[in-house]
Amino acid sequence: MVVKRNLLTAGIIAAAAILVMAFYVFVISPKLVEPADTYSNAVKLYNSGDYTRAAMQFESLKTYSDAEKLALDAWKLAGDTAFENGNYHEASACYTRCGSKEDVKKIDDCFLHLAEEEFDRGDMTKAELYLGCLSSDTDEAAVDSMRIAGVTKCLENAADKENIERAAQLLKLCSDDRGAEIAGMFTDLGEKLLEKLDIEPATAAFTAANSFCPEAELPSLQSRMNGAWSAAAALAENNGDHETAERCRRMVTAAEEPVEKDEEDEARYEQAAALFDSGDLVGALEILNTVTGNYPRISAIRSAIEAKLRSMPAAGGALGYALLDPNGNVQFIGSGWNGQQSWSGVRLLDVGLAPFAVGVAEDGTVLAAGDGEFGRLDVEGWTDIVAVACGARHTVGLRSDGTVVACGSNEHSQLGINALSGVSAVAAGRKASYAVMNDGTVHAYTDDNAIITGVASWGNIVAVSGGYAHAAAIDAEGRAFACGNDASGQCQVSGWNDIIMISAGAYHTVGLRADGTLVACGSNDNGECEVSGLKDVVSVSCGYGYTLVVFRDGSYTLLGSMAEE
Repeated sequence: MVVKRNLLTAGIIAAAAILVMAFYVFVISPKLVEPADTYSNAVKLYNSGDYTRAAMQFESLKTYSDAEKLALDAWKLAGDTAFENGNYHEASACYTRCGSKEDVKKIDDCFLHLAEEEFDRGDMTKAELYLGCLSSDTDEAAVDSMRIAGVTKCLENAADKENIERAAQLLKLCSDDRGAEIAGMFTDLGEKLLEKLDIEPATAAFTAANSFCPEAELPSLQSRMNGAWSAAAALAENNGDHETAERCRRMVTAAEEPVEKDEEDEARYEQAAALFDSGDLVGALEILNTVTGNYPRISAIRSAIEAKLRSMPAAGGALGYALLDPNGNVQFIGSGWNGQQSWSGVRLLDVGLAPFAVGVAEDGTVLAAGDGEFGRLDVEGWTDIVAVACGARHTVGLRSDGTVVACGSNEHSQLGINALSGVSAVAAGRKASYAVMNDGTVHAYTDDNAIITGVASWGNIVAVSGGYAHAAAIDAEGRAFACGNDASGQCQVSGWNDIIMISAGAYHTVGLRADGTLVACGSNDNGECEVSGLKDVVSVSCGYGYTLVVFRDGSYTLLGSMAEE
């Protein structure tokens, strides 16, 4: 009996041992072997110089204590290799994955090289887009020097009136202490143009010179311009062109008129500057709109306020939109806000196709208002947020480290974007989420195959916008792209150039050009595409049947109409 029990016990033990071995062989072992193989392969890639693939494989390993460090080393080496080969877009994307202060400087170096390349090509607008990406640690004096040298080079190749005015606008971003230098550059250009009797561009150059010239040097500048106009008048007279000669003589007379100091205008400027310094950007802008003179800080103040105005409009569905003023105050307009009247301390904002909105506070936390059905307002706990996007039933947030959070309905796979990393921008449509990756590609999370395949063909993208059933984007060269439902012509954006902002509405698309004008396509049933003739625009946002347009002076208009509840 004892023998039988011992045999039975031995059998049970043997069976258990077999089960344990089977579990190890078929379950545990593969999980151990697979990371080991991945680690070994990553090391081989690293040693062979294929740093990008090595970094990606090291990042996927969680069980090796040195994998994270090796991934960072690989990303740095991948960035260094791309930088040495002149692939600055790729280099900046690699350095972004590292995140150290040293890498921020390397990213800045990439943007400086990209800006220099665009200046060499004669594209001032695109060059400035890259300069605008620089961190706050960049040497401002060095950036100003590059900007001035680059613009000068561009004007040497194409000094027409439009380019000169654009150059003057860009150079307003320079420090005020470079005013005399910039004025001298434009004066030199004006004199050269008058030697060829190019009157219109010469006038634009002298106008720009006058706007940058320090007050103490204005008499000297006017004397120099007088000499240039007089010489041009004599040249035109010798050529028998009496009409042009008379135009030049009239300019001499105008230049000799004394410039009277407007003490009231200067007082208004001082008041505006004081309000700006106190944080009241709205009050400062209201007064600046009445100032006519050129004062030391006026360009810098206007530029700072305009940067805030770009985040002002947030169009949504047919029932409501919101406005964010430069002081961080939000006003909700339309129905469906559940009594929400306003927010304060907000720096970013978006409104959904349904009546709901999310805003990013100064500390990176998120506020929510409106209809919270489907869990689309479950943003409590989101931190370190730098961008938000609202669809119809979901919300997407982007953290400063390039990772994504999302909440709401996943009916169309739109929450597949959640936990994605390496992202530089996000957007949301009715049933889709979009991520612009650090390498300029776009990922779409939706069950709409037309959109998935459409965005997959895009590259070098810097911004994307989601509509009702279409998506629109712009690349680093200012070109526009669109895909998805084109039943109303909302995807007809080919040929759009110099675009710095794009917005997809329900059935229409609007782009903002670098010169402050707009282009539009798609449904115009409510007049939402009536953008012709608008100028000095700094921001645009498209909703369901309407378009919000914000102007340089802080005013706004609504094109089209909202539905009544």
